[in-house]
This record gives sequence, C-alpha cells and structure tokens, in this order.
Amino acid sequence: MLDKKSKKPKELQKEIKRLKNLLNKDELTGVYNRRGFKEELSRVLKEAVFYKIAMETGKKIARKKFLIKDLSLLFIDIDGLKPINDLYGHKAGDKLIKIVADIIESLIRNTDFVGRLGGDEFVATLLGSSEKDACKVAEKIRRSVENSKKLSEFSKIHPTLSIGIAEVTGLMSENEFIDRADSAMYEAKIKRGKNNTVKYSEIS
Repeated sequence: MLDKKSKKPKELQKEIKRLKNLLNKDELTGVYNRRGFKEELSRVLKEAVFYKIAMETGKKIARKKFLIKDLSLLFIDIDGLKPINDLYGHKAGDKLIKIVADIIESLIRNTDFVGRLGGDEFVATLLGSSEKDACKVAEKIRRSVENSKKLSEFSKIHPTLSIGIAEVTGLMSENEFIDRADSAMYEAKIKRGKNNTVKYSEIS
C-alpha cells in the first residue's frame, strides 16, 4: 500500500506523462521534438514496411494483424525564417514557427503526427496516405501558409513553405525515410525557387 506521502496511482501516471512530454515534445510548438518524432515514426514504419514486403513476397497476413498499407512523410521547411529573425527579431520568428506548426496540425488527421526537427524544419507522418494523397495534403498546408492572414505582419518578407514528400516503398530505416523527404524538399527549396512541393519519386 502507498503511504500518505506517496503519490496516488493516477497522480503518478500524470507525472510520468508530464515527464515524457518534456522529453518528447517541442517546448515552443507542442509538437514532437526530434526524439519523440523518431520514436513514433519507428513504431508505424515497421508496420508499413512489413506490409510492403508481404505484398512483394506474397506472404499471407493474419486478418487480426493491424497494418499500415501506405505511409508518407512530409519534410517541411519555412522559407524566410532567418530574414524575419533579422528584421523583426527572434520573438517574431518564434511566433512564425508556432503559427506554421498550428497550421500543419490543423490540416492533418488525428491519426497523423507532426514533429519539429529544429529551427525551421518540420516533419509530418501521414498514415494510410500514398505519395499522391500526401501531395494533396502538402499543397493544402503550403497554400494555407502562403495565404494566412496571421502572417500578414511579416509583409516585407512574406514566409512560405518548401515541402518534400516521400512514401514507403519497401525496406528502409527511419533515417532513410526522412532523408528521402529531405532530398525532395531540397529540390523544392534550392532548385525550384522555394514555395514548392516536390515528390521524391520525381527526383529518384
């Protein structure tokens, strides 16, 4: 039995959850940080890879087994954060990052999840979405930021997004999956002049 000074089971659970959030959540935006995102990605990626390999090899799958048939990743980079920090200050930059995080979360489903890798880089995992489906979501996010009235105060340097998209196609690690989406984002930002969405299949 717990003595009077000990925490009750429910209080302990709340404390454990709070501590886990400190470890896995980004303090500024409330989305997953790098650690938390990769932990969640690892969990769903195993299911998606298992399904893809099973389809390729003809392996039978138990009906009761939960599977993720499609899985896509968005790698999202904010265009213009540094100039905004330089012109308006870092508090304004933090506000921009928070607004972008809120827009991303508002346009994905409850089953999907978002992470901030650091600075101006976000990632979003879309469960059950093919690359084509993910592209539609990415474009909604990109256009919402481009047209957001909440960002009108940054009119001198209106921020936009460059987004890369990758889909699970077979055996791959979390890092390889993220790197594919990152490569597509680089194509959108550096080679195509920012404010673009590019699929990994277009450049691979």
